[in-house]
Amino acid sequence: MDPTTSSRGHRFGSVGAFVAGREALTFFALTLALSWAVWLPGALGFVEFGSFTLAVIVIGGFGPLVAAALVTWLVGDSLRVWAGQLRRWRVHYSWYLAAFVVPVVIFAASIGVYSALGNPVEQAEALQQIPIYVLPLIFVLNMVFVFLLGGGQEELGWRGFALPRLLDRFNAVTASLIIGAVWALWHLPLFVMEGSSQFNQPFVPYATSLLALSIVFTWLYRGTGCSVLLAMILHASYNSATVLIPFQPVQTGAMSWLLAAVIWVLALGLVAIHGRDLCSSDPMDRETGEDRSPPAA
Repeated sequence: MDPTTSSRGHRFGSVGAFVAGREALTFFALTLALSWAVWLPGALGFVEFGSFTLAVIVIGGFGPLVAAALVTWLVGDSLRVWAGQLRRWRVHYSWYLAAFVVPVVIFAASIGVYSALGNPVEQAEALQQIPIYVLPLIFVLNMVFVFLLGGGQEELGWRGFALPRLLDRFNAVTASLIIGAVWALWHLPLFVMEGSSQFNQPFVPYATSLLALSIVFTWLYRGTGCSVLLAMILHASYNSATVLIPFQPVQTGAMSWLLAAVIWVLALGLVAIHGRDLCSSDPMDRETGEDRSPPAA
């Protein structure tokens, strides 16, 4: 166990002891159970959420955070240290730039290649309703929403809890792929829930994208000295980046696979540069503050 993390003893006796040997697995199971319990009634058509669909999606999205907090508490680890990863903001400015810009570059490159291959594009729907100079403001406002409620909060679970524990057993690439697979599976009910952004979209290219995107998140998380804050910014930027792209595909099927290919090119490039550890060797790239160690397994 990491010396900076103090164990307080297992809760509920044998339950805590059982979980302590299976923290990542318990986290994944709880995450699916908590989120799917909220989403599946709507996804399976048992309940019509109507105008409350967004609220239901947001509530279910807190599954990873709640699961991580529960497992941390059950095994007696410090919730303060776990949540303290949010305070790791003293990183080189280039990491902030990467968190904001990389998603925009991914989507811009995807739509550029899509168009260059002769596929039809059209003006983005947002530009048909508002002036282009308003888009940056919409991007920022959307990022704030995603950061707090629309996906950013997931990072305390995926990267802030599961990743450090998987890194105790696997290299960074393998750990990333495991998280990416569960991350994709976690979203599955949203693909059949009317009103979600994933509704009626192809799942396989989406899942393929998340496998590669998980590698990108690991690279950022490790390079910033385990900063969940930067991972949350990256998540918020990725979910908001299309607002800044002035064109969109007329047909989304091919675009989904192209997006996955672009993210995989980036992910494989990072592996080629940094190796399977996905960790920068430049100390200037990392945090300069104290208490940088993630919660122990």
